[in-house]
Amino acid sequence: MIFAAKRLALGIFLIALSAGILLLSDWNRRGDSRQVIPRIAILQHASQPVLDEGVHGILQGLAEGGFKDGETVAIQRFNAENDTPTENAIAREVTDGRFDLILTASTLSLQAVASANRAGRTKHVFGLVLDPFSAGVGISREEPLNHPKHLVGYGSMLPVGEAFRIAKQLLPSLFTVGVVWNPAESNSQASTRKAREASVGLGIRLLEATIDNSSGVVEAAGSLISRGVQALWVGGDVTVLVALDGVISAARKGGIPVFTNVPPSAQRGALFDFGANHEEIGRLTGVLAADILHGADPASIPVKNVVPEMFIVNPGALAGLREPWRLPEEVRRRADAVVEGTALRKKALAIRTPPAGRLYKVGIAYFGPDPGVDVGMQGLLDGLRELGFVEGKNLQLMKAHAQGEMGNIPSMLQNYANQDLDLIVPMTTPLLTGAIGLVKKKAGGVYRGVRSDRCRRRADT
Repeated sequence: MIFAAKRLALGIFLIALSAGILLLSDWNRRGDSRQVIPRIAILQHASQPVLDEGVHGILQGLAEGGFKDGETVAIQRFNAENDTPTENAIAREVTDGRFDLILTASTLSLQAVASANRAGRTKHVFGLVLDPFSAGVGISREEPLNHPKHLVGYGSMLPVGEAFRIAKQLLPSLFTVGVVWNPAESNSQASTRKAREASVGLGIRLLEATIDNSSGVVEAAGSLISRGVQALWVGGDVTVLVALDGVISAARKGGIPVFTNVPPSAQRGALFDFGANHEEIGRLTGVLAADILHGADPASIPVKNVVPEMFIVNPGALAGLREPWRLPEEVRRRADAVVEGTALRKKALAIRTPPAGRLYKVGIAYFGPDPGVDVGMQGLLDGLRELGFVEGKNLQLMKAHAQGEMGNIPSMLQNYANQDLDLIVPMTTPLLTGAIGLVKKKAGGVYRGVRSDRCRRRADT
């Protein structure tokens, strides 16, 4: 019996020893997994089309950079649902060190996370922000590289003045426009200032009604209509956008149109939108985040203004207006998309073929070998081919990378700058930053993926 007991004890010991060895042998592999698959938090302020489109674009951009949720990255999405205390609580949660990177969509989300992350414990990339320089998060308008070293992103100051000029074109007798806005939003302050400047230049009187939450938006719009405004304008105010359907409904009852800087509001009943493609802004933000996950230093990246413009008109919104608003043919031709019923019909872009008999020389520069770069480069070649630029026929392509070393970037770019190239394409943020400083006499661009519905882009670096 004693012998049997000893055998049983020995068996248990061997089983425990084997289990321990297996755990130890698997420890490094599991630790590596946590390092290889980063964790990302995405925070948006509210559920509304602009931010939803922007976050969708962020996910696209991350995927283009090689970070696909559930495969090469773990993404957790948060939504404050237009509630500031909730947003502040989420901001504290996502900055506690559990995430490798935080992405925010909207100025309010940027401010909440920047406040909770003052110590810079987590890298933070922002997008869908009208004017980050006035958001109070330490970003200098005069020096784009002067920002917290852990924080970077894109501003997208909307073309407010052009929207007012188009409105005046559609109704030459326009002299009063109303706006509802929330003074607590720095982005709304910035766009309202732009609207005041544009109104003065066009001989328009801007009547303003301020609110502090979405429940007061429709009543404020009604007060402006009762004061005789000829149109309502909506800028980048998230508080108002949450109640946009109510604003459009009130305007329709009053026989006046709504025009905005926030596509796709025209699809919801506005007369026109002249603003930004928010999905594309999100995509560019996602690509920037992917670059940082690949090792780019946020402190070396300037904060810049990026506005891929989008112009949408809605002829159906002319019905029932009390004044002779119209959409001239030249305006319709200029639009990127037209609302037909409830559907959005985008224009097919005219593609010009390159002149025959010329060889175009393009140099591609990138940081180092990477599957995401390979995918991007193939997309670039596919897009050039669609436009008539074919390697081996009328296109000569050169490729060079810095072997993953920042110190190799200047000499590589200088070599390109000294050659007879028509275009230099710096892929990834470190190469863009280097090219801005070193390449002065060549055309240049940053490839961020080929899109069949590409909109015009305006970038102020």
